[in-house]
Amino acid sequence: MKNKQWPRQATDDEQHHHRTDDSYSHSRHRRKRPLARGELQYLVLSLIADTPRHGYDLIGAIENCTNGTYKPSAGTMYPILDLLQDIGWAKVKLTKSKRVFHITKEGEACLKSNEQLISKITTRLKQLDVMVDVGAHQDARLAMNQLRHLVKTSLKDTHADDEKKEKIIKIIHSARDQIAAIK
Repeated sequence: MKNKQWPRQATDDEQHHHRTDDSYSHSRHRRKRPLARGELQYLVLSLIADTPRHGYDLIGAIENCTNGTYKPSAGTMYPILDLLQDIGWAKVKLTKSKRVFHITKEGEACLKSNEQLISKITTRLKQLDVMVDVGAHQDARLAMNQLRHLVKTSLKDTHADDEKKEKIIKIIHSARDQIAAIK
């Protein structure tokens, strides 16, 4: 059995410190983390309270509620689901060889005592992207994800010199400016 003390609500001081712009990254080019430490467990718990779900369904639900700007990995999701089960906030039922997570009475009590935090989390996640209607922007979302992947792999390339990196950044800025100029 894992340590039952782990999921705890951050104090007001910790939440304030964690939400400062400088706490997210050491570089202005690095993407900010959408969730503070420990917040994903509450988001997952609230999602399974709405509808019992399996891990990949939860990953997709989080991606959808952030309009594609945040998608937790399976390596992040499954340890949280296992923890929620270990501490008694969720239980598992096997359905068609999938582990479907359901909230327990203890999990419901946790949600009730953390309503304000969960509201702040969901509000912040909805503000991650300006796209309101994901269904109408599927092609744009796919193109953005493909571009993000290409840029990340191109910049990580060990053969990418400063000149190549500068060209990539110029192209991105040019595309941004062209999109902003569309009326």
